[in-house]
Amino acid sequence: MDNREVNMNPHPPTCTCVVCVNNRLRKGGKMQSKPIKQKTNDGRRHTVNRLMSNWLWALLLIFVLSIVGLGINFLIGSFIPFYLLLGFSCIYSIEKWFGYTTKKYKGIGIVYRLFLNLCILSLLGLIVWSGFKLFSQQLTQSATIGSFVFLAEFTFFIWIWRVLSRNSWRYPSMKLTIFSLLAITTVFTFAGTQPMASYKDEYIGRATTFFEEQKGKAEAKLEQTEKEQDEQQKDEERKGIEEKAAEYARRMSEAIIASELAGLSYDNVVLRNPSLEELKGFLWNDQTDKLSYVFPTFVCHDFALTLQDNAKKEGWRCALLSVQLSGYPDFYNYGIPSNTGHALNAFETTDRGLVYIDCTSTHRFSGNADKIIDVKIGKEYMAKSIFPTSGWGEWLSMGKVVSIGNLNW
Repeated sequence: MDNREVNMNPHPPTCTCVVCVNNRLRKGGKMQSKPIKQKTNDGRRHTVNRLMSNWLWALLLIFVLSIVGLGINFLIGSFIPFYLLLGFSCIYSIEKWFGYTTKKYKGIGIVYRLFLNLCILSLLGLIVWSGFKLFSQQLTQSATIGSFVFLAEFTFFIWIWRVLSRNSWRYPSMKLTIFSLLAITTVFTFAGTQPMASYKDEYIGRATTFFEEQKGKAEAKLEQTEKEQDEQQKDEERKGIEEKAAEYARRMSEAIIASELAGLSYDNVVLRNPSLEELKGFLWNDQTDKLSYVFPTFVCHDFALTLQDNAKKEGWRCALLSVQLSGYPDFYNYGIPSNTGHALNAFETTDRGLVYIDCTSTHRFSGNADKIIDVKIGKEYMAKSIFPTSGWGEWLSMGKVVSIGNLNW
């Protein structure tokens, strides 16, 4: 092909098609009549040199950053910077110099994506653990250094998350990795594989202990609340008993004064002393013992005053007196003190002499409550029923007689 053929070519001078390029090369004598693609070892040698160069750069970066991490470790006393720099150097080297390899070979790409998934999960756990330790000032000796370490962890987490986003097309996915880890860990843990089985037993024991402690605290708190409520109720009951006891003491003092004046109401009536049988007849017909005992409004002195008034209305001489008792048992928890007074009556019989009568009943007794008592200082105050009631035993002691008051006729 001569210059005229080239000039007559409809293609422009700068055309880059195969025909035009071959024509220009043939014209310049730089190409044989038949293009032959020669295969030499230069390309292979260049590829090998490039791979060796990439490995050298990667190893050098990993080595340098590992040395730096160990140095920081010795300064702050924590291995966290070493692992951060080691992980960064490995992932950066793969992304920088071996990205094509991970794309070309599917198996290597799967391993690399799995490695990225495990790295970001481990780093997330490390951030949570470091945050807790930093909050409790246990991460490093200095809170400032601990803050910088935590900031480095967070920065590395953001960077590796971006790397993972660029490799999101790879297999396996993060969801599959997490599910596989949980399944494998669960199987190995309950299969007794160490050390996971030991961790399982330890954490189950801690959880059991924690719930038992919480249960114990709740029960103790409930018991304390019930105890406080019981104490409050007892205080209220005690207050009510004290008020009733004060009312009882007041009425007892009024009864003593009234008993001193009781005989004045029947000055114009001729009274006589009964015999024992006449006294029993009077008591059998008298209904004083049927009255209800209501503390502190109607108590022993009210019974004694009523009996005296009824006896005088019948023409019998009847005295009212009070005795001082020691060791009173307070059977019904009215709040009556152990050293207290008790009112009763006395009759001067014609055949048995002075006879002491106690007609005070209780709110739980429905039988005849007329009783005879042998009142002596230092002796137990134990009454005996004049008219025994079937099914009712002996009357209990009300304490020892300390003193006997004057007879008020």
